[in-house]
Amino acid sequence: AFVITWYQTYRNKYTPIVVKSVENDKLIGLLTLAVLSANNRKESIMGAGQFESYYHVWLTEASDGESFIKAAIQKVQQQFPLANIHLRYITLQTPLQWIKEPYWKSRIVVQSYSRPLMDMSHPDFSKMSHKTEFRNKLNRLKRLGELTFEHITSKEQFSDILKELMIQYDFRQGAMFNCNQFKEEPLKANFLLALFEKDLLHVSVLKVDKQFFASIVAIAERNWVHLGGINVHTPFHARFYSPGFVHFILLGQQLAKEGFTIFDLTPGGDSYKERMATRHDEVLEVVISSNLTFRVKRLLRKHFYKSLTKVGKWPLGVELSLRKRFYIFKGRLRKARKEGILSTVLERAKNLVQRPTDTVYISTTAFQVDNAELPINKNSLSDLLQFEAEGTWMTRWEFLEDAMHRFGVGQVAYTLSEAGRLLACVWQRNDTSATQGETLVHNFCPTGAALLQGFYCHPEGQNKLESFLAAVASAVAKDQQGSQVYAVTTSKEKHICQTLEAIGFQKTDHLATSL
Repeated sequence: AFVITWYQTYRNKYTPIVVKSVENDKLIGLLTLAVLSANNRKESIMGAGQFESYYHVWLTEASDGESFIKAAIQKVQQQFPLANIHLRYITLQTPLQWIKEPYWKSRIVVQSYSRPLMDMSHPDFSKMSHKTEFRNKLNRLKRLGELTFEHITSKEQFSDILKELMIQYDFRQGAMFNCNQFKEEPLKANFLLALFEKDLLHVSVLKVDKQFFASIVAIAERNWVHLGGINVHTPFHARFYSPGFVHFILLGQQLAKEGFTIFDLTPGGDSYKERMATRHDEVLEVVISSNLTFRVKRLLRKHFYKSLTKVGKWPLGVELSLRKRFYIFKGRLRKARKEGILSTVLERAKNLVQRPTDTVYISTTAFQVDNAELPINKNSLSDLLQFEAEGTWMTRWEFLEDAMHRFGVGQVAYTLSEAGRLLACVWQRNDTSATQGETLVHNFCPTGAALLQGFYCHPEGQNKLESFLAAVASAVAKDQQGSQVYAVTTSKEKHICQTLEAIGFQKTDHLATSL
């Protein structure tokens, strides 16, 4: 049902490749693959489901041995001689002796991964809910309000909550991996809804006073549940409350009550999965290719991963870090070319000689603004996802990562968005929500005072910046019961400085210091 649903949902994007073996009108072997419809016969072929499916295997009669899979792959290679065939992840219970045969050994690269499992029969499973860490996090959430764990069983419920889950998921994925799966692949939502209709999903949410704090959309089959689909928690105060961690433990308890025996946390090496695994097994990634250059690259990658693991490094984390650095470098280079290489170099040299200073402003007037004329949003993840790297040297990846960190320590975002574009953003914090490396105002700023910092303005929003900041200052002052509002920005952000002064902020003689 999973494969058929995926084929149907993505029929205009992927071309199914199905190899079957029939004997006396009886199906005795089946391999389901797919390739992009725009394929030029040089692209990668993957198991049906692509990255929506963690496990790419085949069906065959037990008496068949391994003859079907070998014949099936050769048939695919005949039709797609230049394509690489990628199967991930294959369990060790699958017949795989054939990959050691000389013919296949010279054409295959095999990489092993550890798979973390939450085994409900393991002695450590019952201990998880009694650990001090879990009890502390659970009690913190309960002190916020009414804490509820819900198993979503109706399509109407799932459809109603899916949009919010998609936004939270894209925000977290964008901040951590620079991915926006639902934005870039709208069919993913349709696919999840179709799977839910076929009773292939297990959906649960954790709420506090009816607000979503965490959710997991997993694949359920027989007595196993596989992590996939959506795994997300609210970014707000995440470091203190850890709603995702609490939800995982509560979900494990719920799955045990429903009769499931294994919660497959899936390979990847993520630290949060390791915290909750009670045991591990091994799965294999198999890549079949006639391209020597491609195989050499895969072998180098395999040995690179192995070397990192030996010295205690997380291979995927190192790869992600390198990818992020390259992405940021390309972003900086594009910006420099747009601004002019020479002027960029001169500006950077000037900043090294005379470093920009952080300047503190304080409100000197009561803000009277009709927010209805300029609707500003508070803590809108949708607005933040509309960020474009214009008017700043910060890339989208850095912006979302910074936003997630700020939310995690309790800061508040005020945003202005229009026509699918983030026009302006500013962050409110106090001295208790400063993060490492951030500016902290000392001595003259009362404890808990509202402080505006982290200003961003898109070039298209310059004409609305004054009204936006006035509206934000008015809202913040109202929340603070009329207390003065502080703002910190750097001397090089001249337009921000001028706008703050224009709406009633006064520059002080104090300089902000850094943590």
